[in-house]
Amino acid sequence: MQKIVLEYLFHTNAKILYEQISTPYGLMGWFAQDINVNGNIFVFKWGDYRMDAKVVKRPNDYYIRFDWLDEAEPKYTEIKLEYNKLSRDTSMKVIDFADDSDNDKDDLIKLWDESIKRLKLRLGLPPKVTG
Repeated sequence: MQKIVLEYLFHTNAKILYEQISTPYGLMGWFAQDINVNGNIFVFKWGDYRMDAKVVKRPNDYYIRFDWLDEAEPKYTEIKLEYNKLSRDTSMKVIDFADDSDNDKDDLIKLWDESIKRLKLRLGLPPKVTG
């Protein structure tokens, strides 16, 4: 298992972006096709494929982590936002995991890049990805 750390830059306020990464409505359309919530469990759906995740942390400092419950070994996805008041940019740091093959790592990076492009379009931002 390889830990992948990606970083993306958004020219928007962290509060606006946090809504997109921490709520079912925000996550739908760029991260998953459908999301249901049962307590602190988010059920993500992509067509017929489904994954359940426990929200481990969701503090007010623009951080969220999903522990994937369907995985054979512990695996999580973490997203942290940092707002720069001077530049008015928000940095999104993503931590995710890929299998040990280079193909899986490359596929995961492409998946995140495409997802971030959809998120930027949803926010009305240029879709250029610099992750």
